Amino acid sequence: MLNYLIFILVSCVEYLGIFALMFSAFKINYRWYIAEMLFVCISLSCVSLVMRENELTMYTAFTQMLLWVLISWLLFRFNLLHAAVITVVGYLSYAVIQYFIGWVMLLFIPSLEHMSLMMSVLALSSALIAFVVAYYVRLRNWGFSFVPAEQPSRVKYRDKDNLYLLIAISLAMLCFFVTFVMFISYNNNTQVILITLLTVFVNLAILIYLSTKMEIRKYSKKRPYVK
Repeated sequence: MLNYLIFILVSCVEYLGIFALMFSAFKINYRWYIAEMLFVCISLSCVSLVMRENELTMYTAFTQMLLWVLISWLLFRFNLLHAAVITVVGYLSYAVIQYFIGWVMLLFIPSLEHMSLMMSVLALSSALIAFVVAYYVRLRNWGFSFVPAEQPSRVKYRDKDNLYLLIAISLAMLCFFVTFVMFISYNNNTQVILITLLTVFVNLAILIYLSTKMEIRKYSKKRPYVK
């Protein structure tokens, strides 16, 4: 019972770290969603625990990502496309941090076992770095503001930039599922983890590039036309 409580607590801290990355990357005020954030953290932690106990670990991260997109759409009231880009960018950012720390740890320790002390150390270290990164991004006023937080906005999915973003999100989720399966299957192989890290990083870079284009388009529309 104690192990389950520790797992849920550590998982909640991880999800808060992902929330910090999500909201700082898209300049969203987290104070508006404190109750919702706690609900999501506890719910996803329980989902993760149940799936792991039923030997569905390989599908855990992908299932959580899909659930998180739906929750951001239905509970946080973002547009579906915006909910997807916020969630996937935050999730992949955290994955890059965690895979990198895991790779470094495996250079000094023989293995990382699920629900072990070292895995908890990995999770808490990743969350701590995520909080630091999120704080620095907010401090420097970086991030994107094309996602309206006040109310859901309509998105034209036939628009070229929105279509590219949707395709990139879909491919990123697919690649993340494949790389996560590799990570679970060969989680003590440093070469596999390095390949996984690079794959996730490339997908994240593509999403950041497309988000930058969306940000530029937003502000170019506001610029007054001068003859």
